[in-house]
Parts: sequence; structure tokens; C-alpha cells
Amino acid sequence: MKPSDKRFWGLWGTAAAFWLAGAIIAVVAGQVRTWLPVFTVLGLYLGLGLAHTLRAARHADPEE
Repeated sequence: MKPSDKRFWGLWGTAAAFWLAGAIIAVVAGQVRTWLPVFTVLGLYLGLGLAHTLRAARHADPEE
């Protein structure tokens, strides 16, 4: 996946949006030190999981 690929930006945009939502929740809750790392890890996990899923779907055999 190259940075010029639209899916690249969609997947990292999804991870960034999840992280931003977590950052807002952490700030509102007043527990940035507790929740920000949690949402950072979850955002990366979701982003990488989505990348793996898209890559697997793209390389799947259409006859199966």
C-alpha cells in the first residue's frame, strides 16, 4: 500500500479518528495519562487490522 493509494489514507484516517475520539474522551474525563495510551494502542490495532483485512481481501481468490 502506497501513500498515493486512497485506501492508505482511509485506513490511517480511521485510526487517527479513533485516536482523536479517545483523546477527546480522555481530556473530558480528566484522565489523559490513563486513557490516551489505551486509545493510541487501540487506534493502531484497528488501523493495522483494517490494513491486513483489506490486503487479504484484495489478494483473495475470487473463485473460492
